[in-house]
Amino acid sequence: MPILPLISLAIQFAPALLGILAGDTAGSAAGKVISTVKDVLGTADPAEAQAKIAADPSLGEALSARLNAQVETLRIEMADVANARAMGLGLVEAKHWTGNMPAIVVLIIIAVHTAMNAGIFLIPGEIPDRMFQLLTAAYGTSSTAFGIAIAYYLGSSRSSVTKDAQIGQALNAAVANGNAMPARR
Repeated sequence: MPILPLISLAIQFAPALLGILAGDTAGSAAGKVISTVKDVLGTADPAEAQAKIAADPSLGEALSARLNAQVETLRIEMADVANARAMGLGLVEAKHWTGNMPAIVVLIIIAVHTAMNAGIFLIPGEIPDRMFQLLTAAYGTSSTAFGIAIAYYLGSSRSSVTKDAQIGQALNAAVANGNAMPARR
């Protein structure tokens, strides 16, 4: 399903979305916008969506209201993230001990995971049945926490930025080529 026509339709009813969809959070914002368009119009097909709006102008007004509310929600969420980043950077720059907490927590997670691996693979003997389920659950939780810690520092930010940049480029190309629908006045 092509998402660009649905995004173009959404921008027609809420032009302020263009700034958000071309920014750092393009990927998550685009998903929310498409979901809103589908909820209001009851379809994911751009041609059918246009036909529904042409047949019932109140759907266009409802879509415009929901999308403008979505814009405000996205702006608030982005401001909240920016405030959290600024606070974290402020704590690090002020040399406050809580500024190092993410790194400390990750080091603790790595130490626990390493100790569990060493215990499982290096300690000889059979694990008693009554301890097996507890150790299995603890090892699974430790492995999950280890994966999240690695993703926190290495994976999530880079992949999100790449995805958001690709969506932003696609939107900018569509606007430059005239494929985006003009805003309603």
